[in-house]
Amino acid sequence: MTRNLTIATVFLLAATLLLGYIWVRENTVLAQREQRFNGALLTRGARDYEQYCASCHGLTGEGGVANGAPQINNLPNTLGDRLNGATGIVAKYGTVRNFVEATITSGVRGTAMPRWSARLGGPLRDDQIANIAAYVSSWWGPEGSTSPNISADAAAAAAAYKKAQQAAASAGAPDTPVGRGNAIFQANCSSCHNLNSKDSGVPAPGLGGLFGPDGTAAFGKKLPNGKDATPENWAEWVKKGGAAFANSAIQPASGFGPYVIAAMPGFPQFDDKQLGDLLAFLSTHDRDGNTSLPPIGLDGKPLPNNGGAATGNATPTPTK
Repeated sequence: MTRNLTIATVFLLAATLLLGYIWVRENTVLAQREQRFNGALLTRGARDYEQYCASCHGLTGEGGVANGAPQINNLPNTLGDRLNGATGIVAKYGTVRNFVEATITSGVRGTAMPRWSARLGGPLRDDQIANIAAYVSSWWGPEGSTSPNISADAAAAAAAYKKAQQAAASAGAPDTPVGRGNAIFQANCSSCHNLNSKDSGVPAPGLGGLFGPDGTAAFGKKLPNGKDATPENWAEWVKKGGAAFANSAIQPASGFGPYVIAAMPGFPQFDDKQLGDLLAFLSTHDRDGNTSLPPIGLDGKPLPNNGGAATGNATPTPTK
């Protein structure tokens, strides 16, 4: 009896140890398989991101390369007030990653972000969209972090790529106030602003009509800081940025915003020539995004020879 009990005890211990070994080994194998699977997703996502997304959003999602594409490499920490609340992104989509997938799938109305889903006429399958979203989310820093999870080498490569893309885009621009202003806008402003009446995906107000007879659709003949939209006040706004006027922010018209005034960066490095060129370019755009208005200088007067403006819509901007 005692011998049988001992044998049973030994067998039970051996079985327990064997099951424990199998459990540990299988968990390790599963973890390794998950890492390989996730690695494959990121690899495929990186490939498709670079092919379809980098030309606007940048190699590391820093935004601002072309077409007003916003920063996407730290969305949980940069979406701000759009993230939470009864009508916020989390309430509507469940997670920020789901929001990214939905945005890639359906695009953003009123911006240059198209529908990428093959189900809606785009080039991407659902699995490709999921892979890109996984790759984008791999950059996101921990909650509260102001910096994305991007190495210094990757950031340097992205900066070089962005500079090269923008240089190529502006290479054919004429050496006129409007032509130079176009290049300045594409390099510094297009990541946030449309050139028509539509809010961008940031969101930021459209600049179409800024110096037209009725001003912009969002603020009329005022700037977001409440000052009149004159060249002098506009130049001050651009150089100082929105944070300098946080206490004087005004509300936009119904259906626009909400905007965060401090999100507008300052450009103190712009000299009067650069400001004049940027003004010449912006002032030609009406609310529809067409270049139908005369370019003006910092003195508020029309520029001679129409500022070297090209005919037609020099910088197409989606209006649908």
